[in-house]
Amino acid sequence: MQRALEIGRNILTDRVGTLVGEGLPERAPYQERPTRYEYRLTAGGRDTFPVLLAMATWRCAHTLGPHESSVAY
Repeated sequence: MQRALEIGRNILTDRVGTLVGEGLPERAPYQERPTRYEYRLTAGGRDTFPVLLAMATWRCAHTLGPHESSVAY
């Protein structure tokens, strides 16, 4: 994710921490040795999907040319 966003690890850590603090994703261990974590959307995080989809749809309709794509993960 860090490479895809082209941001520093410290910035990504800070942003994810902010989202966790807001209750959108939650941090859950998935491996014990070494301990590793994954982030899962909470119900509140899933509830933001329609809003994000509407924003992406608006952007595509109003800011992109006919042959441009805004898909990036």
